[in-house]
Amino acid sequence: MYWKSRREVFGERAFLPVALSRNSALKEDEIAMVRTGYMAVMPEDDRGRPIYFLDISRLTVPFTAESRTRCAFYIMQLISERESSRNVGAIGIAVYSKNAPKGSTDAKYGQKATDMARDGVFPCHWRAIHVCAVGIKSNTLRDQYFVPFTLQMLRRWKSLSLRTVVHVDEKLEGIRCRLSKYGIPPSCVPTTVGGTWSYDTEFKNWFTERIEYEKDAYWSGDATETSSSKTHKVSQKQSHNDSLMSEEEKVARDKRRKMDALYARRKRERQRIEIEVLQEQCVEYNNKNSALDKQNKWLEGLLRHANSLVQIHLDGRGIDMRKVG
Repeated sequence: MYWKSRREVFGERAFLPVALSRNSALKEDEIAMVRTGYMAVMPEDDRGRPIYFLDISRLTVPFTAESRTRCAFYIMQLISERESSRNVGAIGIAVYSKNAPKGSTDAKYGQKATDMARDGVFPCHWRAIHVCAVGIKSNTLRDQYFVPFTLQMLRRWKSLSLRTVVHVDEKLEGIRCRLSKYGIPPSCVPTTVGGTWSYDTEFKNWFTERIEYEKDAYWSGDATETSSSKTHKVSQKQSHNDSLMSEEEKVARDKRRKMDALYARRKRERQRIEIEVLQEQCVEYNNKNSALDKQNKWLEGLLRHANSLVQIHLDGRGIDMRKVG
């Protein structure tokens, strides 16, 4: 299902890496769309759930239904690569404001992406959707634009309709407080919606780091290059990057690395415990199986002995069992 959808979405570019590069399945105008931050992956909330964030008002470049679907494919793939999206699930936050481009909330633009998420194209369990309307004072504006936008989304994903929460408030603080009640802290929400997550710092750093990561993952250089030369280039690159980074950025980078190492250790420890539990269960079930085999053999012996006693009793009375039969 994943590859079928990927071919439908990207066409002849489907087998290229889905990454932020001109040599990938994403085209340059679609990379420019991702750069606007209108779709982004937020930090995990208090329950460890990654957040798919959508703010149509930030979509300030030309777009089509197809290009928006490809961008959504890229973001959903990033979320599904996180183990937490399968264990505790992911959530979505969609923000609507009167500054959204004209016609951008039409159902045709999100139809394919919604269908892919609903049908399980990605190994991700969607727990809830939060739809936020900020600064809408007019009931007419709310009823004509915001309510139809919400209904269009729910109509295509009925099973999630009971887990969709709508937040309407004239002030950013109100939206922030409403989201906090559902375990979404301000650090997981952009400043444009009352949170502390910044597009100028956090998103910019994420976008740059993502490009560098994908270059190393998909275009690591000439295959004939020796490991020592690769190591030398990486060290040079790292030194160059360090010289361009401020002390605050270096501290943030080191903190992310420590957290990644911590998550990796926790993952290995969890896997070790799961294996031990399964091994213990295997031994327990084997012991139970052996005990049941012994009991079965004992019962079969009793049954044979009982049949022989019955036969002896019948023979003593001169009864022919064939006639009785």
